[in-house]
Amino acid sequence: MNLKILTAIMVGITSYTCFGEENLYSFGGKNVRYEELSPASKQDLFKAQKDYYDQINRIVNSEILESYLNEEAKKTGKEREEVAISLFQIKVSEKEAKAWYEENRQKLGGRDYASIKKDITQFLQQSKFEESRDQFIEELKTKHKFSLFIQKPTALTLDINTQNRPFKGNPSAKVELVEFADYRCQYCKQAAGVLKEIAAEYKDRVKFTFMDYTLSAAGVSAEVAKGALCAWKQDKFWEFHYEAFEQQPKLNLNSPTEIAQKLKLNRKKFASCLKAKETAEMVNQSREEGIRIGVRGTPAIFINGAPVVDGYGKAQLRKALDEALATP
Repeated sequence: MNLKILTAIMVGITSYTCFGEENLYSFGGKNVRYEELSPASKQDLFKAQKDYYDQINRIVNSEILESYLNEEAKKTGKEREEVAISLFQIKVSEKEAKAWYEENRQKLGGRDYASIKKDITQFLQQSKFEESRDQFIEELKTKHKFSLFIQKPTALTLDINTQNRPFKGNPSAKVELVEFADYRCQYCKQAAGVLKEIAAEYKDRVKFTFMDYTLSAAGVSAEVAKGALCAWKQDKFWEFHYEAFEQQPKLNLNSPTEIAQKLKLNRKKFASCLKAKETAEMVNQSREEGIRIGVRGTPAIFINGAPVVDGYGKAQLRKALDEALATP
């Protein structure tokens, strides 16, 4: 299938709709518009739209590449696989593999470089291949004046109540990154490390706000969350925050007090705060806010109210933050 035929097929895709002011459905004789949905339903609908849009793009990109490889094979008399190999010759040096290992050492469970070298090399080869492939497809699109005849989902913006929540950075920054997380969530620990580096990089250009999203109103997660808020009252929230994630595998009900002692917090004030009803209410209120806007899992990250759905790696977060900062 050549690119002209592919483009003609894409013209026929008309089922995709971005919801605006039109009615979404009718129930009991009443028409309901998208704007009348709950914040949680809006987020679920946005994710469904984006998943659909991304899947269409993946299919189209695959078709474009296959079309190119088949046509080149005919022109050159080579096998399709030969053409593909000549396009994407991926190599990973020892230096690159070691650099990746050093950067990610803490996430590898103490494994030494020699035992994981093969896995790292394969991972980097796959990453490089995907990057090279995607770049080549974009070049093909530009060369052949590609157009996709479906509408990209309109960016979702939610109003998140972050009043009286711990933050770092500039309180008056035009961009606010909000993270919902649980201290016992493995992926939240990874995100915490990434966000720590990102915060140091963007400094006062962004306000970084943390919101608790514990699995339950009681238990270890809730207790550690209360401890972090009590540390906040003694201006040690972030120190407690990072230490709690560092101790994640062995967190228990006594961990808040142990961390407080390590940070040399006022023991009496900390103990009183930990038992206070208002502290537990703050943790629960944060979780309820997450439920209200449709947080389904952790970490959940929002930039100026827009959910970050492409992952929480440094590259993805930098891209999202830079776009928000560049918006008038």
